[in-house]
Amino acid sequence: MTIKKRVKNLIENITYTYILRGFPRGVNVFHDIKKYLPRYRGNVIFDVGANIGQLAEYFLRYFSESQVYCFEPIMSTFNDLYNNFGNKGNVHCFHLALGAFNGKGRMVLKGSSDKFFLSSQPEELFKHNNADIEVVDIERLDDFCRLKDIKQINYLKIDTEGHDLEVLKGAQLMLNQSRIELIELEAGMNYKNSRHVPLEDLKRFLEASGYLIFGIYDQVQEWPTGEPHLRRVNPVFISQGLVEANKQSEVALHG
Repeated sequence: MTIKKRVKNLIENITYTYILRGFPRGVNVFHDIKKYLPRYRGNVIFDVGANIGQLAEYFLRYFSESQVYCFEPIMSTFNDLYNNFGNKGNVHCFHLALGAFNGKGRMVLKGSSDKFFLSSQPEELFKHNNADIEVVDIERLDDFCRLKDIKQINYLKIDTEGHDLEVLKGAQLMLNQSRIELIELEAGMNYKNSRHVPLEDLKRFLEASGYLIFGIYDQVQEWPTGEPHLRRVNPVFISQGLVEANKQSEVALHG
């Protein structure tokens, strides 16, 4: 054991802390992308459920030259999004929800704007009859990309409060052709969580198109009840094509 290693172990034993050379995997997705995907280029980013653009701004710190497509269906929130990014040439804002079909849907406006969700069942509207309802336009991601001549999405972030799987169903062609490289979602982690799609369902759906889990991020406990078990996480899935393009030797991975 080297002197450096002995000193490190001594400090850890005395202070009851760990000294790390960098972020452990699963803390920061962009750090992990830089480390494990050296051939990745975030040229086209989709932010579905963009709200007022909090994550769009974060994406641009790491991929400043990217073309970012932000989708927000609620008019008042979209106006804030557009005011924040409408003057940026590489940010494109769309007053639109993405889903499994082209048509109209009903958003339940209850709580803060980042908690608004698209109702998929009539009983949900009845359950939330004290909340405001806003009719919104829905478009399939496959059709949007065809009309805009978008051949590939390098990063697809979906934050739609339980509608994530419906967005993926509308992207079946892009998924089957491995034209989406990385996909970040919100996944439910226990059977009591009826708001988010279970991780098992998302995993099963994406694995059918050849996608694998790249990392698990943003672990959140059951904060509404104060219980200590996990409520949701943000899994990031990677296409098989991107896996093959970034294979690294055992020496490179572990030094």
